[in-house]
Amino acid sequence: MLFTKRKDSRPIISKTPFLVYAGKDFLQNLKKIGFKTFDNWWSESYDAYDGVARIQKILRVVDKLSKYSIEQLNAMQKEMLPVLEHNYELIKTLSPQDMLDRLK
Repeated sequence: MLFTKRKDSRPIISKTPFLVYAGKDFLQNLKKIGFKTFDNWWSESYDAYDGVARIQKILRVVDKLSKYSIEQLNAMQKEMLPVLEHNYELIKTLSPQDMLDRLK
């Protein structure tokens, strides 16, 4: 598994939603591999940016989420369960080569 020894795999393995501060198009590449992301719950427009602009976009998402009640966050996480489970099952089955092949 390409991600299992990296910190970016931890949320997938622990079935936790995530925002990613990484290189531009990281989420787009995750989707090419077959992972699902969280664009149904918050804007992932930050993926088209890098550097300071990416941080600013991510902070807007975090700020918006910070205003949700515990009940709203719990309901959101419950809605996300199929995506979280999909990603968990996928990361268990893909080899590093499989992931690289899907990026081509």
